[in-house]
Amino acid sequence: MKKSRFFLGIAALAILAVLLFVFVPSKQGWQWLPSGVRVRVFAVTTGTKHHIDFPTRSWGDHYRKVFSRPSSIHFSELISRPHGGTGAVTNSPSIVIWFQTDRFVSYDSTLITADGQRYRTSGASGPTTDGYAYTGMQFPVVPAEKTLHLEATFEGKLFRFEIDNPTYRLPH
Repeated sequence: MKKSRFFLGIAALAILAVLLFVFVPSKQGWQWLPSGVRVRVFAVTTGTKHHIDFPTRSWGDHYRKVFSRPSSIHFSELISRPHGGTGAVTNSPSIVIWFQTDRFVSYDSTLITADGQRYRTSGASGPTTDGYAYTGMQFPVVPAEKTLHLEATFEGKLFRFEIDNPTYRLPH
């Protein structure tokens, strides 16, 4: 009798842990804007052909979305998570810092290199895909420093980002 209660208690804790993992969204890396929109650095690409694949949502996020409209659930939605991608082509080598948002947002940003040069761009995120929107901030330079320094203004709020540079190579 005591063993069965013990195992029942362990099973209940395991189920609770799984439910919390699946149904509590992660907010890691996100910055909040005054309107409640979230933004985060998603990826950095360099060269002349830039491409990103949209992330596959976590199973928890996926099931939250599927079960929020239970009248139209299809079996295929229970076993797969959709995703896609986007890209850009440039005439000369450049760096694109990709941001992910959960709604449409406009931006004004400046990339500051180690020698003090400033490269400015502005624009807006594209349409949402599976609940997220993406924007690529393109700069006509490929900095060599280890960390990229970006100042970005979203909805009038200034954010400063320090981003690992994928083109950085240790000196020999």
